[in-house]
Amino acid sequence: EKDNIHIGRFVLDPTKIGMGFGKEALNKFMSLIFEDENIKSVTLTVFDFNQSAKKLYDKLGFEIDEVIKFPKLKYIMRKQR
Repeated sequence: EKDNIHIGRFVLDPTKIGMGFGKEALNKFMSLIFEDENIKSVTLTVFDFNQSAKKLYDKLGFEIDEVIKFPKLKYIMRKQR
């Protein structure tokens, strides 16, 4: 999609989870993305078993856009401008 950016991977050192680094980094990254007025949304994919990441994305305003059930349950989440 020309007006969407898809984040393919967002990885944080497991020893740093829960310290706010992921939230801060993703917020800044999305601010940079949305500086381009042609970008209307950001998407990412998260597996159901990674509930801590899903909760972070929920807090940042991402919503489930699509559910993929096979081979493992995962969600494509989208944040609109």
